[in-house]
Amino acid sequence: METFKAELARPTFVAVRRWLDAFHGRGDQPGLVLSGEPGRGKTHLLAAAAREITFRYGVGVRFVEFSHLIASIREGYDRHVGEARLLGPLVQVPCLAIDELGKGKGTDFETAILDEIVSRRYNAHAGPLLATTNFPLRTARARRDNDSLSTNALPTLAERLGDRVWSRLQDSCVFVEAVGDDFRVTRGRG
Repeated sequence: METFKAELARPTFVAVRRWLDAFHGRGDQPGLVLSGEPGRGKTHLLAAAAREITFRYGVGVRFVEFSHLIASIREGYDRHVGEARLLGPLVQVPCLAIDELGKGKGTDFETAILDEIVSRRYNAHAGPLLATTNFPLRTARARRDNDSLSTNALPTLAERLGDRVWSRLQDSCVFVEAVGDDFRVTRGRG
């Protein structure tokens, strides 16, 4: 984690570092949700945090990308694999890291699966849930043109996930807004 070049997202890096320094590896550890526009280093920080949790604390972590997770579960259902076999490992892993939380089409199936995973982990005190998302935490993040009434503004994470999941995440996670410039755009400059 120390090798991450945090010039572009220093406040985000510091917040994740603080969260990791407070990590104690038990099931009551709060989770972490990184929110922000693309290119802010969220996935990089999530992967680095998952690595540190595993190597520094010896805690098992499963890292999944949301749309791949949904596709894998859908495929399992199509093959008539039971829900316990599909969702059980996601609930039982000591730490679950989901990249791109809320990505997808926002179908009822996606919402139901996410609700099931988050609710089961929450009720079982299964351990921290880590996530990244491009959806804003607050209402109506305006597009770059600063038109706060833009119909193209993203819904909030709460709107995307639904009240049940959002409530559980609020109770069990620390939220960090990733700031800075888009690293993919600026890394080639200067």
